[in-house]
Parts: sequence; structure tokens; C-alpha cells
Amino acid sequence: MIRTNEPGWREQLRSVIGPHGVDVAFDCVGGGVGEEVFTLTAGGGVFVHYGLLSGTPLSAECLTGRRDVRVELFRLRDIVQKDGGQHLSGLFAPVFESLRRGRLRTAVGQRIRLSELPGHLKGPAAGPAGKILIDPQR
Repeated sequence: MIRTNEPGWREQLRSVIGPHGVDVAFDCVGGGVGEEVFTLTAGGGVFVHYGLLSGTPLSAECLTGRRDVRVELFRLRDIVQKDGGQHLSGLFAPVFESLRRGRLRTAVGQRIRLSELPGHLKGPAAGPAGKILIDPQR
């Protein structure tokens, strides 16, 4: 595993993938990390951008600067806005089924009551590693 928060990750990744790059690259981070991943996409390859975890968008130059790489954007908000949310339950059905069967998991760092959510969002961002689970039963 290569962690992008550790020094030398770019060089380590480049040594693993080789000089020609990858045929398909997936980016859910955006910002500088996403742009770095984009540069590792081989000519004739596909760059799939599906998230913005860094909070920083990819530069326009990144998305238009190389004509030899196809850029595919997948953003849920675009899909929801396009059809007014009419098909949202159908889109999520396979995801919920996978959750019920235990195929999808995520680390829960903290459980909070729904009534605690406003105060929690006003507090410091740092907390235990993992997702925040809003538990209406608690």
C-alpha cells in the first residue's frame, strides 16, 4: 500500500507502475493528489474522477491539457440534479443490498445521537479514525 500522506509516495508509485503509466486511473481526492494521479495515466488511457475528498477541485488545465487521455467524471450530485432524484432509490438499491449482505464495510470512528449532530459539526474536525455514525436509536 502506498500512502499519499507519506514522503516519497510519488516516486514509490512511479516505480511500481513503470515509465508508461497506467491504462485506467481512479481519483476520489482531487487537488494536487488527483492531478498527480492524472499525470500517471498513460496515453490512450482513461482517468476516472469520482470524488473530492481534498475539498480542492482539479485544475481546468488538468482536465483539458492532455488530449491523449479520456477524462470520465462521475459525481453523484450531477446524476441527482439531472433527474431530480427520481431514480435515486433505484441507484442505491444494489448498494443497500451489498450492505445487508456484509460485502461493504467501513470503520466507525464515533457514534453520535442525531440531536448531537449540530454541536458536533461546530466542534474541531479531528476525532477518532473512521466515519461518524449518526445513530437515531442512541
